[in-house]
Amino acid sequence: NIRKGEFTAIIGKSGSGKTSILSEMGGSVQSRGGKVRFMDPEARLDEKYAATYGLQIPKDEYFRPDTVSELFSLIGDWEPPQGKVNLVAADSLAALSTDLELEKGDKMGMRRAKEFSEGLRKYCRIIAERNWIVAASNQVRQGDFGVTTPGGMAVEFYSSARISVNRKTIIEKEKKFNK
Repeated sequence: NIRKGEFTAIIGKSGSGKTSILSEMGGSVQSRGGKVRFMDPEARLDEKYAATYGLQIPKDEYFRPDTVSELFSLIGDWEPPQGKVNLVAADSLAALSTDLELEKGDKMGMRRAKEFSEGLRKYCRIIAERNWIVAASNQVRQGDFGVTTPGGMAVEFYSSARISVNRKTIIEKEKKFNK
């Protein structure tokens, strides 16, 4: 159960169904008269696929932010009608950079982690006050210390719910015939 006023992280490997969950959430919100703001840093959303879940994204509510700060600006500037359940969806946090990374490079990615921490510390309060659902997908990666998600620990710390999506692999047995 996803609750209003909270930040939810949807994590998993590529192709595990994170975008499907965001699309289903968006379709559900719209079916109840709410608005959806969809941020797509990867620029990979298939609108026809999203429509199978009932999600229709108006052009003025679809964005392709490049940086963490752009993402948070788009959250802070949004003014959907009150009194309805509204959703901000971001797919995927792993695709976001920082101004530093784009200009000079940030080999360790430390600036991105700091920007997520600063942004979530500020915007989780706004999300709660405005009673929105904010859900963001994030990739899982194998790091030096096990499985991690890009963006540092802030995403995990500030998410009220973390949904881990795992894809089942179908293994086909090779049939061998004797001749």
